[in-house]
Amino acid sequence: MYASLVASARPVPSSPADILDSCSLMNPLSDAERSALLDDSFYAYAERGEPLWIAGTPARFLAVVDEGLLRMTRRSPGQVEIAVEIVGPGGCAGLLACVAGCVYPLSAIAVTDVSYLKIPNDRLMGIYETNAELKDQFVRALAPALLDSFDLMASMLSGNVEQRMAVALCRVSELLSGKDFQAPLPITRQNLADIASTTVESAIRVTSRWQKEGWISTRPRELKILDLTALRRIVRS
Repeated sequence: MYASLVASARPVPSSPADILDSCSLMNPLSDAERSALLDDSFYAYAERGEPLWIAGTPARFLAVVDEGLLRMTRRSPGQVEIAVEIVGPGGCAGLLACVAGCVYPLSAIAVTDVSYLKIPNDRLMGIYETNAELKDQFVRALAPALLDSFDLMASMLSGNVEQRMAVALCRVSELLSGKDFQAPLPITRQNLADIASTTVESAIRVTSRWQKEGWISTRPRELKILDLTALRRIVRS
């Protein structure tokens, strides 16, 4: 499923209908609403490092991720892009701007190559205003998402490189592996460096030490957590 994250070729696209179905936020859509939304939505692709949008620009669409990872970022006074949220397969980026009717508060940048469904805001909001169940679903989803974002942003602003790397790896594992933290993750040290706002050289030093400690194992373009408790201890420290 995740091979396309590390392949040089673009992934075979899922159908727009399959991508929409993967997003639990859209479950309250009726068949007619789903069909109308799909008529105006389309498959899109972003290469690693490419922005889907930049903070402060008009919010014109949501992105439902099919494959890959997005980092939602805010620029610090030092002009460093700080990760506030990470969005993986089935996740929806741009929801807050859509519901609030404001500009994008965060930039959306591809950590890996990303395929996604592009849903126009105006089309979705037309449905949102008349579907009470969808509205309730969106509002319920925003609160925990914001709390998670505050936690991640605090870690990225106050933690040292090793702590930021540990937080990034744990978050990525949650998104791609669920509760199976020992499943191999199709990510690179460069991917983790991008999320943690550090250099790939620093990421190599940190992950090499973790590997010597027996906390992780690595293969080309793949990383596996062996001791989640140790990584969480780093975060708490």
